[in-house]
Amino acid sequence: MSVGPLGLEDEEPFEPPLLSPFVPLLLLFLVVAGWFIFTTTQLIRERDSLRALRAGQEKGVEESKKVRSSLDSMLHDTAVLAAKGNGGARLIIEGLGRRGLTVNPSGPSIRTTPN
Repeated sequence: MSVGPLGLEDEEPFEPPLLSPFVPLLLLFLVVAGWFIFTTTQLIRERDSLRALRAGQEKGVEESKKVRSSLDSMLHDTAVLAAKGNGGARLIIEGLGRRGLTVNPSGPSIRTTPN
């Protein structure tokens, strides 16, 4: 330091400390990585629970397919009887038609007609 014209010491010019972008960028990276890890963990848990839910429904789906197949067969046989002239079978087929169900005697499936 030197002495100035008024007898005061001149101060050295102030230089702000050099700040590194390393720390803020490191924090940003850690936060983003933490968010990705958290989201991935949540998605994996959700996937596993959906798989378990689907596996739990498989038995019910198989049973409903069996019931549907049995119903299709029964209605097909009823439609065949109605086509041959059976009065009771004809009433059943007509009642189903009024409710929007069409039973084809030559095919195994039932079709719903829009109301």
